[in-house]
Amino acid sequence: LPYAVEFVPYTTTHVLTQMQLLMFAAAAFAFLFGKGWYPPEIPSLNLDFDWTYRRALPAVVRASMGVLVSTRDGILLPARDSLTSMLRQLSGPLSPKGLIGAGWSTGAMVWWVAALMGAYLLLSLM
Repeated sequence: LPYAVEFVPYTTTHVLTQMQLLMFAAAAFAFLFGKGWYPPEIPSLNLDFDWTYRRALPAVVRASMGVLVSTRDGILLPARDSLTSMLRQLSGPLSPKGLIGAGWSTGAMVWWVAALMGAYLLLSLM
């Protein structure tokens, strides 16, 4: 802090000052209530800000879930079905009996590694 703060809350002066404030507030309340000048209690419903996240927000979420579910059913499910069929067609060569998934000999693998390294060397020299 830019300056020293020396606040001690439990000094005699501070405690007496706070007690005076509390007692004068209680006396004012008793005086107003005794004279009948204090406003009467009106039974009512008081909606504070917590109403928004206790009642309104869940209602909005429930209403929007219907829209989201219909969007999912209308757009995402057909897209997922087409993607699934496309992946099923592409996975044929990768299966154990396919061209890429089948077992290859060590000599063929060495040839492919040499060919790829040679291609990389030629591309890096250009």
